[in-house]
Amino acid sequence: VTTITAPAANTSVANGDTVTLTGTASDASGMVAGVEVSTDGGKTWHLAQGRANWSYSYIQTGLGQVSVLARAIDDSANYSATGVARSFDVTGPASVFGTETPQLTSSPDVSAVELGLRFTPTTDGFVTGVRFFKGALNTGVHTGSLWDAQGNRVATVTFQDESATGWQSAHFFTAVPVTAGAVYTISYTAPNGGYAYAQEYWPYKARSSAPLEVSKTVLNASAPGVFGAPGQRPSTTFNDSNYYVDVLFAKTDSSPIRIAPQDPIAGSSSASLSGPITAKLSRPVVASGVNLVVATVAGLSVPGTTSYDAASRTASCTPTADFAPSTKYTVTP
Repeated sequence: VTTITAPAANTSVANGDTVTLTGTASDASGMVAGVEVSTDGGKTWHLAQGRANWSYSYIQTGLGQVSVLARAIDDSANYSATGVARSFDVTGPASVFGTETPQLTSSPDVSAVELGLRFTPTTDGFVTGVRFFKGALNTGVHTGSLWDAQGNRVATVTFQDESATGWQSAHFFTAVPVTAGAVYTISYTAPNGGYAYAQEYWPYKARSSAPLEVSKTVLNASAPGVFGAPGQRPSTTFNDSNYYVDVLFAKTDSSPIRIAPQDPIAGSSSASLSGPITAKLSRPVVASGVNLVVATVAGLSVPGTTSYDAASRTASCTPTADFAPSTKYTVTP
């Protein structure tokens, strides 16, 4: 008899989190020799720690409803007939490495370099951002990029408010739709080197990362860990190395709606008295839900008309009468 006591049924777990399963096992006519756990539907099995009372820790992958399996083995090499399953909901965004921490957090290399990861989504979805593991020597301004299979840079972002070390994340202004089965490259620029680094990572230390796949090719130009010149798509491989660059992926675009660019810019002193005021939104919205409210700093509303162009995701507000000269106004979406 094998039981799983944690996590509890219907627990919500974030993709990339470290999960610890615990349970008990017993044998009616002998001794429990060990317990094995599968986190991929029984394709592979891993030995848990302990026997009668056991535990197993792993980094959670997948999105949506997933299950884990546990089975006991007795001293006569008999397995549990079906094992025990536990299901729970995995929330996004998804990534390849989750909470994994590299052993070498900062390479002694101080050269400026673009570091990347080639990946393939197993389902259509959206790339919402980029992340990388930062060591103490990885200084300077970091810029993240997403590249399509043809080598075009389709999104870029500058990292802000970084911590001294650990995983850093930055979200693209607009989530980028990606297609299942296509190969993309996610990268970031390390202007002063000092990047996290692990040789002979693929496939010896790689693990399942659904719904994102990376090649497990050994000593081949198609290995997923890549590097290159700063600001260019990286494509060079070396000794199956991993540079701990990661992607943020979601099945649907639920990113916060952000405004940029806008016209006039905040604090501008040369705005047109007749308007209009425009703001581009980071993702499509329902036109009826768009409303720009213009007011003086004293709170007096300014009459005007709001419109929304769906093709360019641009909201506009045109005042009924000209703005007053040398007067400060605020715009609230």
